[in-house]
Amino acid sequence: DGFLSWAMLDRRTGEISGSANSAKATSSTESMIKVWIVSDFLRRAHENGETPSKSRLAQASKAIRDSDDNAAGSLYSAGGGTAVTRRMIKMCGLTNTRLGSVPGYVGWWSFTEMTAQDATRLGQCVKEGKAAGPKWTSWVLTEMTKVRGTTAAKDQHETSGGGRWGIIDGLPKEILAQAPVSIKNGWTPLVYDGNWHISCLAISEDWVLAVQTRYPTGKGLKYGAGVCGNVATQLVTPKVGAALKMPAASTGAQG
Repeated sequence: DGFLSWAMLDRRTGEISGSANSAKATSSTESMIKVWIVSDFLRRAHENGETPSKSRLAQASKAIRDSDDNAAGSLYSAGGGTAVTRRMIKMCGLTNTRLGSVPGYVGWWSFTEMTAQDATRLGQCVKEGKAAGPKWTSWVLTEMTKVRGTTAAKDQHETSGGGRWGIIDGLPKEILAQAPVSIKNGWTPLVYDGNWHISCLAISEDWVLAVQTRYPTGKGLKYGAGVCGNVATQLVTPKVGAALKMPAASTGAQG
């Protein structure tokens, strides 16, 4: 009942599997892109021989753990605005990602249009240390394991919200017991098209998984979280690093 795209990158081989639309169909990243905004800020600080202040590190943590829009927006502005997004496209080798074009918000980070395959490339860019650099990669990945809060109304606020749901809920406990999985979700009910826009990203030692979905806002956030979790359940087996390559036509629904 809407749009669905998914992609999984095998970190051992670099191969990307996915739904039939995963290479070309884009959807807005929403808060998922905050992991890049934080990584870019920290990497550039280190490259300039600077140590981020306690207040900047607090912003970076809030942007990831609590998906705080104001914190992410401050780091985004400090990094040069749209230059932050352009660096992501170039540094992470994204092949079908573009600045958002929503009227009144042209170029704004949350409306960045990205394919599911590019989302896995972004995750790999973070995991391999290119995004945040040698000084801060471990810090960023650890913060991503500490994302907190649920889809419940009590955990959702105007400029922040609980984001520990989705792919993480669909993973077998055998995988979760092996090592922490780093996650970052993006989610917004948008007025201009009447849909929830959901972007789910998870990074493990062996794979990166991205799921994107859009559907009528009346279905609520929990519905989208369930879509991301369901895709993960179908793809990932209890054996760490093993993925089932599902027929693309069966999961690439788009409407």
